[in-house]
Amino acid sequence: MTSTNHQQPAKRSAAHAAASLALFSAAAFIGTGAFAAPGGYEFTPIAYLGDPAPGGGEFIRDFEVTHLNNRGDLAFTVDLTTPGPEGVFLARGGTLFEVARAGMPAPGGGTFSDREQGYIGGNDEGDLAFVFMLEPPKSAPFIHGGLYRYSHITQTVTPVVVPDVTPAPGGGTFLGVGTSPSLNNQGTIEFRAFTAAAKGPADGIFLAHKSGRLETIVNSADGVFNLAATPWLNNKGDAAFIGHVASAPPGNSFYVKKAASRELITVAGPGDEAQEGGVILSAFVPRINSAGEAAFIGVLAFGTATTPELDGIFLDTGGVLHRVAGPGDAMPGGAHVTRLVRNTAQVGFNERGDLTFYGELDTSESGFYIYSKSSISLIARTGTVVPGVGTIFSMEMSDQPGNSVALNDYGQVGFGCTLADGRVVLLIATPHGTGAE
Repeated sequence: MTSTNHQQPAKRSAAHAAASLALFSAAAFIGTGAFAAPGGYEFTPIAYLGDPAPGGGEFIRDFEVTHLNNRGDLAFTVDLTTPGPEGVFLARGGTLFEVARAGMPAPGGGTFSDREQGYIGGNDEGDLAFVFMLEPPKSAPFIHGGLYRYSHITQTVTPVVVPDVTPAPGGGTFLGVGTSPSLNNQGTIEFRAFTAAAKGPADGIFLAHKSGRLETIVNSADGVFNLAATPWLNNKGDAAFIGHVASAPPGNSFYVKKAASRELITVAGPGDEAQEGGVILSAFVPRINSAGEAAFIGVLAFGTATTPELDGIFLDTGGVLHRVAGPGDAMPGGAHVTRLVRNTAQVGFNERGDLTFYGELDTSESGFYIYSKSSISLIARTGTVVPGVGTIFSMEMSDQPGNSVALNDYGQVGFGCTLADGRVVLLIATPHGTGAE
């Protein structure tokens, strides 16, 4: 591995509510012992659609789960009846907290609009980072999102980036913030944002340090990259993202800006092949832990009018690329993978290198699986019986394909699903042997 600049990235090979919260309180924990290998799960219901939401209204449509820390704090986005169509909530210690919702005055100016932007970052302290669209839009409406930090100490939200107000590194102001901010244990936020350029809004990857200092990782306004998206930050400060160099052939690559050396390296990209087979055409959904292990979804075949795109889950350890799962692979519990839905929130990755993913099966069913220590185990799938809750009818909750998942370092998994009786439940699955059952 050699030091490089941006031009040449280095290549590295309600009735439900009381019962839900009582059970959740018993399951919330801070792990203190050795990690346990997955071997069956205890399921704890956190909330159901139809439950009253803190701040008013009821939960409706689906739970979008994106962060579960080592204390058992679960952050999620959910649609609401009234007031406001969508909100950000936190389940902690048996209590549900409202973090933000549509219609609230936004810190720093404006009003939270109709949606949170799809992913909540969080850390083990219990702080959160999220992007919410704003009204009234000052810049291009589709990028008019603000970045906010939630403090677990004060239980308040403060602005980090306010569109058309916050100065951007290198000059000018940010036009808005994109999806999927990532927050590490040092309190640094990695985020995608837009700045002005001659050809229109340019996207880039930036850091917001706990001190308030803003830093550029890459900015497509300089003409080197023409895409920079999907940030992910590990606890060492290594900043991962998906990008495309303007002069390169089609297909996105997985990049990491190393905190210690400041070099930009390429983890994987078009043309790379895993030891188990499968040539990558493009990379999505980057994940990296403090050991430098990296996980991502790789496109194996582009779709046509009659055939879908085919994706696989990949893991890079020590510069060696492994294919974890993909179309045609047999899964624990029966059936074979037909499709992995490419979504930022559908891959979980932790400090010990465990990887969770959502897969559609050739039985018209679907499930969540975990890859740990070179083997795949079932977390839950269509037909799984959740004692005291019900039988899972579908891993999906609405008309949106796929599902979201959150994973912590103790192997706990947060997700939502639809039960056979039609109820939709938000669950935490805890591996047996962690002492949290």
